[in-house]
Amino acid sequence: MSFADDNQKKQLFKCPFCGAVSLSIRELDHTIPHFNEVLLVWHCSNCGYKHVDIFSLKHGEPKRFILKVSSPKDLYAKVIRSKNCTIKIPELGVIIEPGPAAHGFITNVEGVIERVIENFKRMIILYDYDEKDFEKISEKFLLAKQGKLSFTLVLEDPTGMSAIIPSYDGQEIIVEKLNTNNSEK
Repeated sequence: MSFADDNQKKQLFKCPFCGAVSLSIRELDHTIPHFNEVLLVWHCSNCGYKHVDIFSLKHGEPKRFILKVSSPKDLYAKVIRSKNCTIKIPELGVIIEPGPAAHGFITNVEGVIERVIENFKRMIILYDYDEKDFEKISEKFLLAKQGKLSFTLVLEDPTGMSAIIPSYDGQEIIVEKLNTNNSEK
């Protein structure tokens, strides 16, 4: 690891939160398994604002990863998502597509479901959902998070930087070449 600007005069920028010219941007070259990326850290010395982003230095072949989750032990498979990756859980009607503010993350399958639940809660606030529909959908998400509802987790990454890593010997993860002209098989 090394900071790219350690030997250079630090340039400060206007902070998007407090407006003070006290925002520093540091570039940290850091290799993360399955990512091979650069880490950028933005920090405001005035208000404490901090933002961390990961940018990929390389790209691999476009890939699709498929994991059938049928028991609680499947929830511990590691999920590495680049900011370019689409996440799908067809049985739950979930499609998370990358956008301009998308971030990469490393978690496990249970953590992906938790993120889906948190985003679903935000949607309920923004849109006028029927309370009974909300309860039915929430119940499915909670059963999936506990490993009591079988589902399929699909990662589709045109940069090939995402992955699903098995949590136990023999856990089957299907890896396919992704056709970037059409994300279907």
